[in-house]
Amino acid sequence: MRFLRKLFVQVSVILIIGLVGWGADKKVVEKIIIVSEDKSFVMNKEPGALLSLPARLEIVGEQIYVLDTEESQIKVFGVDGKFVRSISRRGKGPGELNRPEGFYVDRSKKLIGVADTGNRRLQILNDEGKLITSCNLTYPPSGIVLTEDKYYVVSFPGSYVALREEPLINVYGLDFNLQSSFMKAIKTDDLMLNMLINSVLMKVDRAGNLVCGHQFVLNKIEVFDRKNKMVKSFEIVSKGEKPETQILKMRIKNDRDVQKVPFILADLSFDSNNYYYFLTGASGQAPDGKKEKGREIYKYDSQGRYQNTIVLPCEAKLIAIGDDGALYLIDYNYELRKFVFRGK
Repeated sequence: MRFLRKLFVQVSVILIIGLVGWGADKKVVEKIIIVSEDKSFVMNKEPGALLSLPARLEIVGEQIYVLDTEESQIKVFGVDGKFVRSISRRGKGPGELNRPEGFYVDRSKKLIGVADTGNRRLQILNDEGKLITSCNLTYPPSGIVLTEDKYYVVSFPGSYVALREEPLINVYGLDFNLQSSFMKAIKTDDLMLNMLINSVLMKVDRAGNLVCGHQFVLNKIEVFDRKNKMVKSFEIVSKGEKPETQILKMRIKNDRDVQKVPFILADLSFDSNNYYYFLTGASGQAPDGKKEKGREIYKYDSQGRYQNTIVLPCEAKLIAIGDDGALYLIDYNYELRKFVFRGK
């Protein structure tokens, strides 16, 4: 009996240690979703429809809006891929743009807010591109969101913002008076790292909350309500594991070092049920010299709980979930494509 009791205790200890160790090393199990391309969707490739440097992608109803930074235009397509029209042109006049980095299409008011980066101003246009109102800024904006009574504007992450530790997001009233600011810039001793770490992606989810995430290095997502109060904060688990964040301690000296950044948030979209879709993952050369796995989409609920991993058959630059539930993306050849989910 003494032997059996001793054996029982030893086995119990081993099991407890094993369970504790298993919990410590436990990784998120990825739930894979496969998508298939809708071949009936064909992007119109007439000269005016071609994209030079797409920066943002939005879908509202039956129209696809693409912000082209290089062309300083917004190009509009139907959900069948047909080119509809171009909005604006390069210039400094009313309604003209100079290398815009961000825009937002208001679903209810059918207004387009543009972060006119090169001209250091905000412009509010109607759906046909006519100027409604504008506001000059002391800094170059890189993103904008329109809500019922506010404009949220992201600062371009240049040295001025980082060195002075200025806030990255400014909140304006409809009269363009500054109301508040939040998300203070992170300051490091490296100029390039300052620009990377302070690049912020900002969009409004289907519940009207502001969703913000740093595009490089950090995997933290912050959600704010309409009173600018943070209601949720969570981390994206990249490829089933928590990505390394020690990159903040590394000085980036050249392009090869930049390629070693372990985490990239390339884009964000929401479906009609307010699930979040994060286009993430590094691309290029891994620290060990091997080629990186291409970007994938990680699906989360609005509470920050992982749902699925969506494997793409191509490298994606931008994504958007349409009202039809399909996935639209712009690939690295700057072509619009449509994919259908094969199980969730």
